[in-house]
Amino acid sequence: MKKIFISLFALICFFSLVGCNQEDNIDEEKANEVVNLINELPSTSSLTLEHEELIVSIRAKYEALNVDEKTLVNNYYKLTSAESKIERLKKELTEE
Repeated sequence: MKKIFISLFALICFFSLVGCNQEDNIDEEKANEVVNLINELPSTSSLTLEHEELIVSIRAKYEALNVDEKTLVNNYYKLTSAESKIERLKKELTEE
């Protein structure tokens, strides 16, 4: 019984030290890059269709993040607002 307990304790210690830490899957640098790119976007009122490619490229970088990294992007609302503005501008252009 003592051998089983020691073996179980050793396994628990091993897994806690080696493999079960999900923080290893988070690349904060990648997430911060996306945050910085979003922060560099002009205000929604200043956006033009010329910004569309930039917004699309930022969206692609955001989508390349894993779920945990996406939670670090605390200004995601600004990206979605910019995307909505571009869609409105495109719609207005086609209605003219």
